[in-house]
Amino acid sequence: MKRTPLGWIFKDESDSSKTEETIEEYGSDQESASSNSEFEKCVQERFKKTSKRVNTLSKLLKTLNEKMNDIFTHFIEISSSSEEHEKEDVDDISDESTFGTSELE
Repeated sequence: MKRTPLGWIFKDESDSSKTEETIEEYGSDQESASSNSEFEKCVQERFKKTSKRVNTLSKLLKTLNEKMNDIFTHFIEISSSSEEHEKEDVDDISDESTFGTSELE
């Protein structure tokens, strides 16, 4: 790659027949100075595609993160409610066993 007043170009794209005068002419013309070479267009397209992919993946990851949080919340609610039911069942069983032993005595 080679840096010119017109921008970055491949070395084989540069025309050795250009003189300082023609470069100065291009430098004075705003439109020519801002025009993109094929390489710059290619790089810009790749950045656009990559940026679009990153945004898509970012949205997907946010959605997955929200779904996982919902799943964890739901699992915690289920496990805590089942633990409460188990404690109630154990308490009921212990009450019944205590009641049953007192009747035997």
